[in-house]
Amino acid sequence: MKFQFPLTADALNLLLHIAKEGYAQYRDTDWATLTEFQERQTLSDKTDEWFLARNCNGTFHCIEQLY
Repeated sequence: MKFQFPLTADALNLLLHIAKEGYAQYRDTDWATLTEFQERQTLSDKTDEWFLARNCNGTFHCIEQLY
């Protein structure tokens, strides 16, 4: 059986990450992307690196494609 479906480059990278690591973890789902975090976050002591480390490199916006 063969399945084909379109994926963005970001979603493909996320799929490869999940295949390698076995999971993707998202601790801060209020922000789907790094850009949203930068625009809407109010926690002045939180950096981009903090967000990316806690949220699988800001790939929450891709997870729906993989479902």
